[in-house]
This record gives sequence, C-alpha cells and structure tokens, in this order.
Amino acid sequence: MDTKISVLAAALCAVTIAASSPAQAALYNFQNIDVPFSGAHNSAATAINDSGQIVGYYFDTAGNELGFLDDHGTFSVVNDPLAVGDTRAYGINNNGQIVGHYYDATGGRHGFLDTAGSYTTLDYPAAQWTFARGINGTGNAIVGFYYASFQNHAFLYDGSNFTSLGDPSWNASASYAWGANDAGQIVGYYVGTGGQNFGFVDTGGTYTTLQVPGATDTYARGITNTGLIVGNYRTGSGTYGFLYDSKANSYTTISDPNGVGFTTALGINGNGQIVGYYQDGSAVHGFLATPVPLPGSAQLMGTGLLGLLGWQRRNAARPRATGSATPRAARP
Repeated sequence: MDTKISVLAAALCAVTIAASSPAQAALYNFQNIDVPFSGAHNSAATAINDSGQIVGYYFDTAGNELGFLDDHGTFSVVNDPLAVGDTRAYGINNNGQIVGHYYDATGGRHGFLDTAGSYTTLDYPAAQWTFARGINGTGNAIVGFYYASFQNHAFLYDGSNFTSLGDPSWNASASYAWGANDAGQIVGYYVGTGGQNFGFVDTGGTYTTLQVPGATDTYARGITNTGLIVGNYRTGSGTYGFLYDSKANSYTTISDPNGVGFTTALGINGNGQIVGYYQDGSAVHGFLATPVPLPGSAQLMGTGLLGLLGWQRRNAARPRATGSATPRAARP
C-alpha cells in the first residue's frame, strides 16, 4: 500500500534568504515518504532523479538499516548481497543506477554501485572504510568519502580511478563529497580548524565555500545540472534544509511543516523537486517537496495569498572497483 501522505504546505515554510536580507517566500507541496513494509520505521529519502524515482533507507523491526527504491509509489528493497545487517542507498541517476554503502561481517563499510541489480563494491585504495554518496547522470562521477588514518576524506571515482578531493587552504580536519552533476561540479562540506562545517562547490578543482547567512554550520548535499544546490544548515534554533541559487546568490530555507526543529534536504532533481527527511518529535519521516507554480509574484502579493496548498501522491561474486588513488590539487 502506498502510504505517502499529502500535507498542506504553508507558504512560509520556505523562506528565501538573500545575502543581506530575506526576500519573498517560495511555495512547496510537502508529501511524506514512509516505507510501507510491515514494521518499517524512521524512513529517510536521500535522492531523486528526473523521472521521480526516490531512494533512501529505513529501519526494520530488527533495527537493521535497509535501502529502498520508491518508483512512483511501488517500493522495493535495496540491499547489497554482501551486506550483514545494514545497507543505505544515497544516490540515484536518470539511468536508475544507485549508490550507497553497506556493512560487512566485521563491521567494515564499503561503497556500492547497483546497476539494475548488479552490485559493484567501491573501495578507496588503502582506506579502512568507503562511503558512496552521489552519482551523476552519466555514471562517470561517483562521489563520497573514505576513512583512513583516523580522518574522513572526500573522493571522486570516475569508473577507473579514485581521486582525493579538497582544498589545502581549508586546513580541514575532515571532508565529505555528496553530489555531482554532468558538468563535473561536486558539492559537499568540510570541517574547518575551529570545528565549524562549511559547504563547498568544486568546479574543475576550483573550490567555492558555501555558508548560509546566520548559520553556525552549512552542509551541501546535492546539485543539479543547472547548478542549484540543496543541503542543510544549523542555527541555535534548529536544523533546516536549504536551496541555493548561485546565479541569484540566494538561499531558500526548506522546512517541512510537520518538522519539529529539524529538516534536512539531501537531494534535488532537474524539475526542482527536493527530498530529505524531518523529525516530528517521535520519529523520522522522508519527504518530497514539489515546487508550486505561481501565477506571478505581483498577483500573489496583491491578493495577500499566502494560503495552504496540498495534494495527494498518495550472488556474493561480483566485480570490485580498483584503480589508483590520486590527490586532486586545488586550482588557484
């Protein structure tokens, strides 16, 4: 049974934050994404492709984490055949390729690429653990992070070789890559010397730092082919999702109306649909936020329409990625 729940989304749930002052609000329809399997709970939606397929993960009755694919209301499990207990799905492209990570029998973590049910393990050379987080449309850019020497490092895998990412000027204690587009741009975040988290965009080795105005921490999670970026930020009052438009240099807060001080935006597709999860005080729920077409800002403001809108949409053997690990230097 499809348990996606349509909810009324208030206009002020998404507030645009310009570099200096707030601008007009944006409207979204928010829908719950809750895995409908018996005993499933605490679902999180992590990525969405242009056809509307959504991936994420949930907890079963035994407390195991399992990945899922939501194909327009039809749910299926994403579970690496080598996994012992836990698999999380984090990225999906328009070809339906899925990336994420799984746990092995010793507690080790490995990235994976799922192509139509055929799984490939992704292990950064000499790393203790590897986590895949995002994949671009052509499948030639898989990003994530690896754990080695007691530190997490962002990486890019191009189908043949792994490349370590990061700008030496950060003096970062850790870095994480989460999303990539077909133009080669990569987004993620790093931990600065003071322990503060900053988002970043890597454009061909040139790094740009992202920080939501007034935020203590900023995390970039996903990017479209046109450069729209989603993620989340923290303030003294809670955690909220954001949409960043680099052309307008504006941030839009994404906050599920059912969330209690916590909403995280993790993925965005080419249609502007955003997925993530929120906490309602007792559980975690995935969400899909779909932009609402407006008749025009002048008409909206002239009528004072800030209404509520809602609608219902409601085996062990396999290839292993190998290759050299090459540091990628930042360009000036």
